[in-house]
Amino acid sequence: MAVQVDVFGSCVSRDLFRYVQYGKYKVHKSFGNIPISTLYSSPVHWEHIEELDLSSYNQAMLQVQMNKTLPENLLKDHSNILVMDLADELMKRYYIDDEKKDSLALADSYENNLIGGDSNISSFYPWDMDLQTIEETYKQFSNKILYGTENPEGYLCSHIIVIESYYAENILGNDGNLHKHDSKYNIKESNEWLNK
Repeated sequence: MAVQVDVFGSCVSRDLFRYVQYGKYKVHKSFGNIPISTLYSSPVHWEHIEELDLSSYNQAMLQVQMNKTLPENLLKDHSNILVMDLADELMKRYYIDDEKKDSLALADSYENNLIGGDSNISSFYPWDMDLQTIEETYKQFSNKILYGTENPEGYLCSHIIVIESYYAENILGNDGNLHKHDSKYNIKESNEWLNK
């Protein structure tokens, strides 16, 4: 019988289970493109989101991020095991007017479509965020998903696997050679920030 797991994090963590022995594991639910650091601000309502060409999965994940409902969605009918990584923390953040605290994290590929001449939308990189504020969101998230007397529906700490993931400095090209990543990925800054 397959071991059932829930996955929260980048597509890399979810895809791990596609390449293991058939029938050994089954992904029960998967959530991605939702940085923990976006979960504890006010819910976000942007009419611009409908302009993005998103897959149904990415649309659903964006709604979870906007509504701040990830912990509840994780805990509802969850598996015994949670596999997660924090790579989505590297996603660029977008906000309207001066409401930087109420930002959304989106892949860079949507930036032109999202901003599209709207001067009210601004962006920033995650390493420009205050680490103390991020730590507070992580504490809130941990308290919400971990099993305890106050939270009998949570995951057991020993059943959560956190994968420490970073950008590789080089990428294997279609020509079979290693190439430096595009500078837009800010490899050095990204990995230093994730390490913190």
